[in-house]
Amino acid sequence: MQFPDYFGNNWDALYECLRDMGWMAADGYLLILRDASQGWTKNPYVLGRFVTVWLGASNGWAKNQKSFYLVFVM
Repeated sequence: MQFPDYFGNNWDALYECLRDMGWMAADGYLLILRDASQGWTKNPYVLGRFVTVWLGASNGWAKNQKSFYLVFVM
């Protein structure tokens, strides 16, 4: 992902960037995670945590009636 320079490289910063997205304004968003099977096999905690953060951000976008999808490509 092309996060802004101020991205803090932690879960809270990820949530803030996914919830704001002002640095990449659009009508909706689609996040695609490639090679997801490797991630789920090698470090399921990290991908699970990512999904949790994404769900929180997604709920906020839904309140604003803006699409915010996550797709896993195995």
